[in-house]
Amino acid sequence: MGEEQEKEKDIKEEVQNDKNKKDDQAQEEIVTIAPSMLDSEELDRENFKRDISAIIPQFETTKTSDQLKIESQENQLKSDGSIVIGNIVDDVYNYIPESKLPEMIDMKARKQFLKKNKDLKMNISEADINVERDKQKKILNITSTISLVIILFLVAFFFYYKSVPKESDFQALPVKVELGKSLPASKSAYIKPGIGKEVDELQYVVDTSSVIVDKVGEYPYTVRHNGVVKTGMIYIEDTTPPEIETREVVITQGESYEAASFVVKCSDLSGCNYDFEENNTESKYTEAGSYVVVVSATDAYGNKSIKQESLVIEQIGNVKFFIKEYDYDFTTDSQITEKYEIHFTDFLSSAIILTGVHTTTTVYGTEEAYKEALVQHYGEANYTCYDETKTIVHVEKAYTVGYNYSEYSKVMDWFETNGFKETNE
Repeated sequence: MGEEQEKEKDIKEEVQNDKNKKDDQAQEEIVTIAPSMLDSEELDRENFKRDISAIIPQFETTKTSDQLKIESQENQLKSDGSIVIGNIVDDVYNYIPESKLPEMIDMKARKQFLKKNKDLKMNISEADINVERDKQKKILNITSTISLVIILFLVAFFFYYKSVPKESDFQALPVKVELGKSLPASKSAYIKPGIGKEVDELQYVVDTSSVIVDKVGEYPYTVRHNGVVKTGMIYIEDTTPPEIETREVVITQGESYEAASFVVKCSDLSGCNYDFEENNTESKYTEAGSYVVVVSATDAYGNKSIKQESLVIEQIGNVKFFIKEYDYDFTTDSQITEKYEIHFTDFLSSAIILTGVHTTTTVYGTEEAYKEALVQHYGEANYTCYDETKTIVHVEKAYTVGYNYSEYSKVMDWFETNGFKETNE
């Protein structure tokens, strides 16, 4: 080999060495095609944080004898990988034959993917908002419930405090008293104590001085206890009907009669008014005969008593009166007068007694004899006593006389035989 060949060989070696140096340096000057940023036009940069992995993929490296090959491990659809297609040595681009550009991006699929991803993130964001809203609502409900419980507790406590009885809570009760009756003697009739059920008679002062028990009306009274004064009302009422005593009425046809004609006695503090229960009684019963009428006695406050009684209407001239006066009885210090009023059906011998009245009047000469007779006849029916005249009158019905005689002829014979004289009344 000549000298020129050796120089040429040295130059080639020097060039090859420089080339190897530059190849080593070129490993850091690899020409790559980065992912497109077209996706950014679809995104809201203010509300979206970009996934860095979309532009910075993970790589693995393998060395060959003359190049460094880098491949993306990410999803192909992202199209975010890089691939070596050549290198630059001494400002000269050297193409690597086996390299190729990334496949074309399917923009339609890419947009669908981005929209699906965006909707998913929006749904997640809305779910987060709903979760936060539910959380706040739950907190508000808990707060409202606690507030309501506190309010109810305070209200219950207030009413409990107001309802706890105290001694000063005693009441003056309304009291009803029947006309003419005495006021209740026990203070428990006037007072409902604030505490307990028993009334301490010594601790309460009841003033009923304004009450008139004999007059119907409403009267205030007061109750005093430990300096506290309460006012109540006492109602004097008349709810008792009159006590009425009646008798049979016998009249001659053509004579008048009224309800009061049947009343012997009526007792009521509010007075008595008399009437027939059947409104047309006076006009209905006018012919001779025997009838039953109903008499009523009513006081000023509407309380009523009724009694049934007999009404006898006789024909004119069918009444006979008889009288007998006994001698003075010194043993009893009294004189007796006996009278009969006999009503016959007619004056024929076959007539019978329709009704009659037998009256015995005893007049006493001394007070002692009169009082003794009062004791003897005390409680007996049909006796009337007159203290001023020291007289006792006994009245009884007479449907027969003597030995149970009721026929006209026998009755007349009995009166004549027993010393009775016929009179005009």
